[in-house]
Amino acid sequence: MGSDDLFHKPKERKLESLGRRRGFRNILPRILILCEDSKSSKYYFEEICKEYKLQKIVVIKHPDTAPCKIVECAKQHEAEYDKIFCVFDYDDKDESYKKALNLIGKTKKIIPITSHPSFEYWLLLHHVLHEAPFHKTGNHSIGEMVERELKKHINDYSKDAKNIFQKTKDKLEIAIQHAKQRLRACESYDARKHLSNPSTFVHELIEYLQGLKI
Repeated sequence: MGSDDLFHKPKERKLESLGRRRGFRNILPRILILCEDSKSSKYYFEEICKEYKLQKIVVIKHPDTAPCKIVECAKQHEAEYDKIFCVFDYDDKDESYKKALNLIGKTKKIIPITSHPSFEYWLLLHHVLHEAPFHKTGNHSIGEMVERELKKHINDYSKDAKNIFQKTKDKLEIAIQHAKQRLRACESYDARKHLSNPSTFVHELIEYLQGLKI
């Protein structure tokens, strides 16, 4: 399958104004979401786009597992989309993670949606505002330690589950507020917020998609 097929972009289309659209027709943006993992975050955002009826304007792909490769892919397709969100985790990939952030730089079109240590931290925030740093412990990776904490609240959690958004959406606003609260705390001691352990920016993508919801 060629690159043009893999990243077939949705056509621009007009949406008849709704009440919240202030009485004019809007041209919906073309959005690309690139996920470093092929399961958990990808399935999660696919669920959201289905829930919000955004499948026709949002393309979700998993091009690679390395954060820097995700960003390189975004740059290759930058001209085709209005916004590109790169969803990736720290999760013991220090060099690739930092390189990805440097590659993005100050561009406004490519937006990093990071989680430190992992995407599961975002899910954990639906249940508790966890502020203590995570660390590799024994044979368990830093990401596995987040999963262990998450399973205290979702005991059957699995990365390949395709219903996590449905399971957690009733606590979505709680998670958003927890994520924002955590980032405010990070700002007080670490200007490099994408490097703060723990932290997540998933809520920024959620709120953006909510603004497009049909």
